[in-house]
Amino acid sequence: MKIKVSITILIQLFVLHCSTTQKRNLQPEGYFFDESKIFESEFKKELSDILYYHEKNHSVQIVIHSTNSLNGSTIEEYSLNFANEIEVGHKYLNNGALITIAPNDRKVRIEIGSGLEWVISDNYAKEIVKEIIPYLKEKDYKKGIRLCIDTIITRSKKVSWKIENKTSDRFYKDDLFKIFQFKAKFISEEMTKEKIENENQNKHHLIFETKTADHIRIFTSIHNQYQLEFLKSNDFPLITARLINLNPLTFQLLDFD
Repeated sequence: MKIKVSITILIQLFVLHCSTTQKRNLQPEGYFFDESKIFESEFKKELSDILYYHEKNHSVQIVIHSTNSLNGSTIEEYSLNFANEIEVGHKYLNNGALITIAPNDRKVRIEIGSGLEWVISDNYAKEIVKEIIPYLKEKDYKKGIRLCIDTIITRSKKVSWKIENKTSDRFYKDDLFKIFQFKAKFISEEMTKEKIENENQNKHHLIFETKTADHIRIFTSIHNQYQLEFLKSNDFPLITARLINLNPLTFQLLDFD
């Protein structure tokens, strides 16, 4: 049995709405939308307790979805639409993850919010899927999902998800890898290779000017075209970003408003 691997970084993920989905009568069971009924109730409760504890203490939301059919869509289209429909992740942080399994179509996909990209890169997500595929081939969905969840939890706990209450434009070594909010105006952009989790990846670096006339660099994935256009066309949007370098002052984009 061959399972197609497909990974993407979502432009934006939001807070999970634990109600029935609008397009179908699908009720969540904890952190599961198990349409295909491939997980036992006891397992869903056990894992949902773990995911609740992780979200409560680290704010990261991880949701599992199984579907009977992709309804003629690609796994990419289906998974993205479902993620937007249930709204995974937290406002300003974009730190949600959706794992979609389509057993009848033999496909699996991991969607990672842009806020998680610093600790779970696109390439690293592919490695996670490679590790769980042998279990999915044997229809051992419990072991496959548990391995996937454990890996995402471990990685997402490596950094803080608290938005710091700091209004100063001066940053110090102790501020590295923390999250800040500020308003800034787009100046220019450049394409560079940014090292994320020991991987060199193509990134857009956006150059911004703060209200105190300081220039800062913000990097984002090159495929997040909506982010780029919004940030370029709006004066002084509210930006949420993680500080990753002091010289030059560089941030990883999480969200904007």
